[in-house]
Amino acid sequence: MDKFIYFATVPKATQELLAQYRSPEGEASIWKWIPIRHLEEVREALKSVGQFRAVYRGPRGRYYDQAMTWKQDAVAFTVYPL
Repeated sequence: MDKFIYFATVPKATQELLAQYRSPEGEASIWKWIPIRHLEEVREALKSVGQFRAVYRGPRGRYYDQAMTWKQDAVAFTVYPL
């Protein structure tokens, strides 16, 4: 991720939000366990920065794969670079 483009294009309020959910050093994700209510705000802000993938987190039904949570069931999401 180009840090200059990130700081120049992502609104300050969104940067402050994302700073709270920064992933620890050495993990594949960039931000993790962001509450699902912020999904559209984060997607819109990151459009100009690069390509990212949101992975939904939260409870899984008993018939779901272990690594799978549907968007409608998610309580949070994690952001990974592509």
